[in-house]
Amino acid sequence: MREFVVQQSLTRQSYGGFSVVVRMFRNWRMQKTYRHMQGLEDHMLRDIGLSREDLRQLMAMPLDADVAWELERRRLLASRQTP
Repeated sequence: MREFVVQQSLTRQSYGGFSVVVRMFRNWRMQKTYRHMQGLEDHMLRDIGLSREDLRQLMAMPLDADVAWELERRRLLASRQTP
């Protein structure tokens, strides 16, 4: 539970009334990074901890989504499904 609270506090920083705008701007900048990362080789992406499918899903998300939280949620779900 402690790890969940720490993760939430890191990814959902308080910016007052501008939290959605700040998140949208940050996600817009990250979209550029994701496009650049698509040019990397598969072994480099594995070193980072991403797959091409992860990149496709991240790029398809709306700008107002909390991308870091969503990616972590998907990893947790995948780890629970793996025997």
